This record gives sequence, C-alpha cells and structure tokens, in this order.
Amino acid sequence: MRSIRTFLLVAISFVVILVFVLAAIASFNRARYETDELFDAELAQTARILRSTLEVAASDDRAGAYPTASIRTQDWKAALTGLVDDEERTRLGHAYERKILFQVTRNGERILYTDNSPLTGDWYPEQGYQMFKANGFTWHLFSLLDDDTWYTVGERGDIRDEVARKIALSSLFPSLFALPVLLFLLVMTLQRGLRPLNDLDRHIQTRNKDNLDAIELPASPAEIRPIVDSLNELLARLRRSLESERRFSAMASHEMRTPLAVLKVNVQNALKARTEQERTAMLQDIDAGVDRASRLVNQLLTLSRLEQDDPGFETVTLDILPILREEIAAMYPIALQRQQSIELLAGATELQLRTAPQLFPLIIRNLVDNAIKYSPEGGRVQIRADRQGDQVLLCVEDSGPGIPPQERNRIFERFYRVRGVTADVGGSGLGLAIVWRVAELLQAKIAVDSSAELGGLSIRVTFPV
Repeated sequence: MRSIRTFLLVAISFVVILVFVLAAIASFNRARYETDELFDAELAQTARILRSTLEVAASDDRAGAYPTASIRTQDWKAALTGLVDDEERTRLGHAYERKILFQVTRNGERILYTDNSPLTGDWYPEQGYQMFKANGFTWHLFSLLDDDTWYTVGERGDIRDEVARKIALSSLFPSLFALPVLLFLLVMTLQRGLRPLNDLDRHIQTRNKDNLDAIELPASPAEIRPIVDSLNELLARLRRSLESERRFSAMASHEMRTPLAVLKVNVQNALKARTEQERTAMLQDIDAGVDRASRLVNQLLTLSRLEQDDPGFETVTLDILPILREEIAAMYPIALQRQQSIELLAGATELQLRTAPQLFPLIIRNLVDNAIKYSPEGGRVQIRADRQGDQVLLCVEDSGPGIPPQERNRIFERFYRVRGVTADVGGSGLGLAIVWRVAELLQAKIAVDSSAELGGLSIRVTFPV
C-alpha cells in the first residue's frame, strides 16, 4: 500500500460500486418476484372471468353450447399508424397482445381460443399453474376445470422478464446518475479528511534538521494526535540523547585535559631525571596520574549511561548489608593510607531493599570515597544503615571541614568544587553527581546536613522499601 489516499479511494469506490451492483441484482430479483406474483394473480382472475363470461353466454344460447371461434389478436405492425402513446402502447392496442393467450377446451376439443395459442399436440391441461415450452418460448399457464370444460389463460415468460427488467432499471436510473456525483463527493471528502496528514508532512518537511522542538498542530484531529504525541516523545528523547552526548563530550574534553597535561609533564620530568631516585618518584607520579585518569574515565562513562532515559537496570529485592561491607572493604586500603577509621553501624542483621544491584554500590562507593578524601589524616568516616518504617536510611558522615549551608544545594552539580578546598583532595567533581542521578533512578531522597557527632558533612539517602 503505497498511498493511503489511493487505497481508500479505490477500496471505497469498489465497495460503492459492488453495493450498487448487488442492489441492482436484488432489485431485479425482487421486481421479478413481485411481477410473477402479480401476473399469476391476474392469470387466475382472468381464467375465472373467462369462465363466468362463457357461462353467461351459454345460458343465453338456446342450444346450450359454445360456438367454436378463434379470437384474433391484434396485428402489431399494422397497429403502428402514428397514434403511438409510448414504445409499446397505441390507441389501437398493445404489443403484448401476441404474448397472451386464452383457450377453452371441452373433451379435448378447442372451442374458444386465441390464434397465437400454441397449446396443441402434446399439451394437456392441469388444474392450477403450469409451464409449457413451445416455439422457443416458455408460457406461464393457469387452467380452471369446470365439469368437463377447461378454461386456460397464459402469457409468455419474456413478458415477466421484460417488465421486471424495466421496473428494476427505472428504479436504478436515479442511482446511475447519482453514482458519479457520489464518487466525486467521496474524492473531495477523502481529500478533506486526509488534509491533517498533509499538514503534518508539510510541517515536518519544512523543519530545520537541528530543530528538535515539539510539533505543534493545535487543530489536529483525534486520530492524528497519537502520531504527533509519539513524534514529540521521540524528538524529546533524541534531544535528551544529543544533549547527553554533548555534555559527555564537554565533560570529557574539559576533565581529561588536565590529567593528560600532568601525565605529559611527569613523563618529561622522568626523561630528564638525573638520578634513579628522581626517576622512581616521577614514575610513581605517572602511575598515580594514570589511576586518576582511569577513575575519571570510568566516572564519565558511568554518568553518561545513567543519564539515558532507560539505562536498562532491573530492580530486585536483596540484602544491602553484604554490599555495604564489600564496598567498605574495597575502600579501606585508601583510608588506611590516610590513617582514617571507617565504621559501619547497622541497626539490623538484615536490610531488605528492592534496588538495582548495579546501581546501589555506586552510591556507597562515591559517598564513602568523597568522605575519605575530605576527611583529614587520622579522621573518621561513619556509615549507618537502618530501617525506619517503610524506608531504609543510609547515612555517611565524616570528620572533614563540612560544607557551608549556602553551597550544599550545588555539590551535586557536575564539576562543582567547594570554594577553599585544598588542591591535594583531587577528584573530578562527578562523584556526587553520580550519586544524585542514581538516587533519581532508585526514587530515593537525599538530604545534606552537618554531622552532629563527627563535625563534618552528613549525607542521608532514604530509599523506599
């Protein structure tokens, strides 16, 4: 189907014509049926009139017998004398006279008959209706028996077909003239009905390739609205995807510039080192720089995936305490280098939570890493996990400098760095942005405050069970 308009036009036209033909056939069959009924009734009535007329004639006849006579039918050709009222009827008679017969027989002898009657030879009258073929025509007969006398009237079958055909055609003539008008109106209606599709096509064709704004068709009908809504949803997803790619490219180019520059400087310094001790120190700096660059790349890729409309993570019900212990154990060597202590305080032996196994560790990993980096050497990091009603509370506190209240709403922005932070803290400014995005996906709430016990920052994440 290359064109909806062509398909609808051809299909509906075919249906209209088919219905018209079927209606014509049904009209002819109905007219034929009604004609048969009418002509059969007239045959019976005419036979009875013929019998009554002859009985009256016989009662007036002294001999009491019918005179043998032939009723001469009208010569149609001679009747056409210019006094024609229509095609078949004149003032002198009717063309159907040659197709109607009357016959009265007694003891097998015809005593009264029309001269066009073919009822001779092998024909025998039967009471009621019967059909007889003679001279290539079918005759419809009705015979009435009175004592030993048969009264028969008949007519040729082509009379009925012709009358039924004319009745059917006369009723279909208006439809024949109306059919082209109907098809024309059908074409105009289809053109008008499909105009919203043309408007939508024209609106899309005239749009700039960079224009991903929603399509606005205020007067679009209900059938077009779902298409417009789907296109707008697709454009919105595409716009978000492109924005995410642009942000990722900007973040990658912005954040990778400094680590690569530092690595290049360290390599140059290592090449210029005069002693083995200097070269070893430079190589250690290069190794640390590679670790920082790898960590940054991983964070960028993680954040880019999390910003998709459907990251593809499925949620399951699991116990989060083993995950907490595993992530804290992985971070412990870093805290040990800084002579820091990490505590896990769990309010229960088991904490069931419906979450994504790939996402929940990201929150723990980034919050604990952030707490370790901002806590001083010899500081403390405390993680508390407990159930409160129909929620699970996860709280990470540290003994660092904390964050001023006026800046707490901005720490989850990408690359945001708190003013006054020392340069040796490191990091890319993406850790808390990842935490915020994961919390959105898991429908969790985040609150930032000061730690009453440790004096640093306290970040609380509340998960719905």
